Amino acid sequence: MNCPNCGNEVNGDVCSFCGVALQCQAPAKVRADKLGSWAIIMAFFMPVVGLVLGILSVCFAPRRNDYQLMVDGIKAIVMSVVVAIVWILYIRVLFMLGVTMPFVIFA
Repeated sequence: MNCPNCGNEVNGDVCSFCGVALQCQAPAKVRADKLGSWAIIMAFFMPVVGLVLGILSVCFAPRRNDYQLMVDGIKAIVMSVVVAIVWILYIRVLFMLGVTMPFVIFA
């Protein structure tokens, strides 16, 4: 580590050249991957894709030692299942009401 005051190499909490006290700075953790975020987004719009990405997030999290990736993966899996169930119920209700083609627009 270099002293911010004089620029010399320093080992310890105080610069031995100029006497300035140094603050220990922990390296900022930057999430380079966005797999967990994409899993959550896809879980809402495309539940099958979100489920697959969520499972991949949960599988890759221990290898990368990334707790947030694990949490995002679990969120994506739960959201995928919930959205899929809601869509299935929605389509069943439409079929019960006799609407056989809910997404077709007749001109």
